Parts: sequence; structure tokens; C-alpha cells
Amino acid sequence: MNQPVFKSTQFTETQITDRALRRRIDGYLISAKLKRKGLSAHSLRATSATLLMESGAGLIEIQKHLNHSSPDVTIKYIARMDKITQRTAEKISLKL
Repeated sequence: MNQPVFKSTQFTETQITDRALRRRIDGYLISAKLKRKGLSAHSLRATSATLLMESGAGLIEIQKHLNHSSPDVTIKYIARMDKITQRTAEKISLKL
């Protein structure tokens, strides 16, 4: 079943738009006092991909999870996440 996870309203099966989802997640983050620079709907999506990769998921599984049209897009996405992880690790080690 390919039903949307987030629906536009309680009374419809229509998938929510990307923009509306970003606003909704930002609202949840603000309400929970968690909103800060770098934390967004997209960063949560990236985190899910990273966690899948770290748990041993394959490229095709991650591609399907992210709904990418091609494995090439997923490879670029994963490479980008690796760079961010490396920069974060370098910052942490400098502060220790």
C-alpha cells in the first residue's frame, strides 16, 4: 500500500505538499523548543538515510526509502552526508 504518511487534512487521503510538511515539522520543532539552525524536515530525512546506511541497508533500500528516481541521486546524497559527518567529527575532536 502506497498511502501517504502525512495527509493534507484528517478527512482526505491527499498527500501533503512538501512545503506544508516543512511548515508542520518546523511548528512541531518550535513547540518542542527544539528548533535551531540546521534542524529541519530535510535534516530529519537525511538522518533517516544515515541511520539506514549505518544499520547496513543497501543502496536500493535507501533509494526506495528516500523515493529517489535513481540510485545515482542516492549516491550523491550519501556522499554529501559523509562529508557532513566528517566535518562534525572534526569539530568535536577540536573541542575535546
